[in-house]
Amino acid sequence: MTISGVDEIQQALDQFVPETANKLMNNVVRALAVEFKEEIELRAPIHATLNLKRSIKVKKRRNEHNLPMFSVVFDSGKRAKHQGFYWRHVEHGTTKLAARPFVSPAIQKVNSELDSTITRIFSKKLTQTARKQFNKLKKKRKK
Repeated sequence: MTISGVDEIQQALDQFVPETANKLMNNVVRALAVEFKEEIELRAPIHATLNLKRSIKVKKRRNEHNLPMFSVVFDSGKRAKHQGFYWRHVEHGTTKLAARPFVSPAIQKVNSELDSTITRIFSKKLTQTARKQFNKLKKKRKK
């Protein structure tokens, strides 16, 4: 029995595996950030304009180690569509406004469920990535 194409498969794996692993890690980290964002949105106090909820964004950040990094931020500034600068006043209170914490409880809830959340998201993203890679290989074979 002879197997032909092993070298081609090895070359494809050498190229796909690091790239796919990086994409998978990026997708998992982003999904975790989105989950955290959604938890904050659920707990955010509702104001008439909904600006606070609408200002919560997930942004990709750069870092020196070239690892995926996303932040959950409250958008504010000149270019922001919805201003959320006042989230600190709502979270911690002011001299005239009582504190209504919504970020701290969200952090606590996400941290308490972190292991199961990572496992769930990783398995979901791994399945999606494997399916995409399989479909790509099927298309290449047909050509």
